[in-house]
Amino acid sequence: MKIHQIWYRWNKQVYRFLFEMTAIICGITISFWLNDYQQDIDKENRETQLLKDLLIEIDQIEEYNEWRQSTYEVDNYWMDYVSDNWDSLDVEFVAAELSELKYNASFHHLFFEHREFHPPVSLLISLRPEESAHTITIPKIKKQINTLNMFRGFLKLNIESEIDLQLRFRERVMLDSSLTMSKVIKTSVKTFHQQFNPESYDKEKTAQQLRTITTKPYARNYLNLKIRQRAFIMSFVKRYRENLIELRKLIEEELSHRK
Repeated sequence: MKIHQIWYRWNKQVYRFLFEMTAIICGITISFWLNDYQQDIDKENRETQLLKDLLIEIDQIEEYNEWRQSTYEVDNYWMDYVSDNWDSLDVEFVAAELSELKYNASFHHLFFEHREFHPPVSLLISLRPEESAHTITIPKIKKQINTLNMFRGFLKLNIESEIDLQLRFRERVMLDSSLTMSKVIKTSVKTFHQQFNPESYDKEKTAQQLRTITTKPYARNYLNLKIRQRAFIMSFVKRYRENLIELRKLIEEELSHRK
């Protein structure tokens, strides 16, 4: 009888211990599961907000792209026009047409300046492959962001090539010791910006600049090379804009599933 009581008490303690251990293990397991679940929710919420922020940035980039595209188109038209009519250029006509274009096209932009391309990107360029792996979990969106950044890199390289071309042209002009070329590049801080204002624009000055520059074979070669380089730039601008549109579609589609 005594042995039976001892055995009963021992079994009771074992069962109690097993019950308590099971309860503790279950509690810890549930706690870890809830913690992981909450982390997953927080991560998804952060990613959702990031996708929404990306859409806002894409809106800003597309607005910039529209403005830059219109500038490029006007700029490119006059580069082509001057090049195609180099030997018999109606300088008075071109000067008159440029008078209304302000900074969209000018003698200065045709020969002595380049066009930058700086869309307002911050999130997109920060999401490089090594970083985006921790912030964007959707493979197709991550891949599209990387593709977009790749084309932006190609575009930047081609713009830098145009800048280099323009700088070398400036160096060639500096070596030109003719008085007429000196008059072409002569200006002042006060009068420089007046040439971009239709009210103060000096048509005869622009006509004289064009008349002189078209006597310089090296200027003709420079303009033709600039046109070739601009063609590459426009090609990458087109691909950049197409990939941006595709990224917008992918993000909007993903967000529609998260509502």
